[in-house]
Amino acid sequence: MGRWLLHPCFYFFLVFGSIAQGWGDEGHRRINQAAAQIIDGSFGQYIKYYSDSLANHAPDPDAWKRNDPEEGHRHYIDIDLYSAYPFIDLPPTQAELINRFGAENVRHWGIGPYWIEEYSRSIIEMMKADDWAGVIIPLAALGHYVADLHMPLHVVANYNGQLSGNDGIHFRWEIPMVNTYIDTIIPVGAVYQIDDLLVEGFKIVRESYVAHSIILRADSLARNSQTPEVRELLRGYDALPETSDYLAILYRESGQLAQNRMNQAALRVASFWYSCWLQAGQPNPKY
Repeated sequence: MGRWLLHPCFYFFLVFGSIAQGWGDEGHRRINQAAAQIIDGSFGQYIKYYSDSLANHAPDPDAWKRNDPEEGHRHYIDIDLYSAYPFIDLPPTQAELINRFGAENVRHWGIGPYWIEEYSRSIIEMMKADDWAGVIIPLAALGHYVADLHMPLHVVANYNGQLSGNDGIHFRWEIPMVNTYIDTIIPVGAVYQIDDLLVEGFKIVRESYVAHSIILRADSLARNSQTPEVRELLRGYDALPETSDYLAILYRESGQLAQNRMNQAALRVASFWYSCWLQAGQPNPKY
């Protein structure tokens, strides 16, 4: 069995279960809620009307992983196992991806951008069919998938720092640090039309990949200043002692990155929603 056939993200799911959830339940709710406020026009009014539902259902895809073995690999892509930066040589369809790398590898290495495109297509068809009641949960879920790719540790093989001595960083960075220090998500820029959904997905992946090393460096700095007992706790999910300054250092060194990625995620979620509506032919939403 090759080293990467049973991929680290597979073990991540088995060991960590539903605890590590992209930006955490609260983070995903806040991203979708922020995204729902910035779309103009009739579609924007529809999105604002259902903003609470879009926020409340934002964590749903993490819950789906418990019962659907095909769900987990839709949330990430370990892009550095497929190719080398800037990752411009990957095939344009998931079928071709499987043909080149094999179904088992693809299942464990992730399909994030490909799934976002496929899922967006299903939303477009629902809008064309005027299924405005049924499309809310899929829109919320699309927001989750798009936001997940903005989390830099969702796009690398070293997803939990397990290859660099940063074991446990995934959970600590995306949930305790974010929930403790990031109060507001402010999308920067105007909602825009996405012409190629897959290309946009890979653009997000490249941004996140470039940023992931900032998190690892911040964790190393914060971790090395802790006692051996705290360093051991960092590998799991137990609360750190109140005397630990680990999260404060982690935020000082990488908090702006988290803020920027969440702000960007909210803008991108809104732009994906808006672009689905445009590609559906701008139908009149029904409440």
